Amino acid sequence: MSYQFGTNWSVFSDRTGNVLGPLLAFEVLTAFFLESSFLGIMIFGWKKVTPRMHFFSTLIVAIGTVISAFWILAANSWMQTPAGYEILQGNIFHPLNWLDIIFNPSFPYRFMHMITAAYLTTAFFVGGTGSWYLFEKNAISHRHVLWWAWPC
Repeated sequence: MSYQFGTNWSVFSDRTGNVLGPLLAFEVLTAFFLESSFLGIMIFGWKKVTPRMHFFSTLIVAIGTVISAFWILAANSWMQTPAGYEILQGNIFHPLNWLDIIFNPSFPYRFMHMITAAYLTTAFFVGGTGSWYLFEKNAISHRHVLWWAWPC
């Protein structure tokens, strides 16, 4: 996203960089590193870590994606309904109140919509996979499907 700001909307990013830059940096520092580290354990650690560690890394990735969604949607919502800033000489945006910037008027609705959509999509995917296992007779019973979904 930050690459697109620089290449596609360079004037916009030049003027709003004091506000959007920290929001995107917070996403990288609080979520991206967390997600990428534990995603490696989750994907490549099947035979190398215990089932509990694999489940723990899956939880950390899920928490990291919620944090990532928080910061990305805070930046996107601010672009749609800006608040907590002032425009000074040279049409440069400067932050006045970070709480107003982060929790701008459209942020709560966008964040809840995104999180709900992500969890519903995941629930349908897991349910569909379990149904496929039952339909193809790969699972002995409903208990086998639940055991497959819960690795610990």
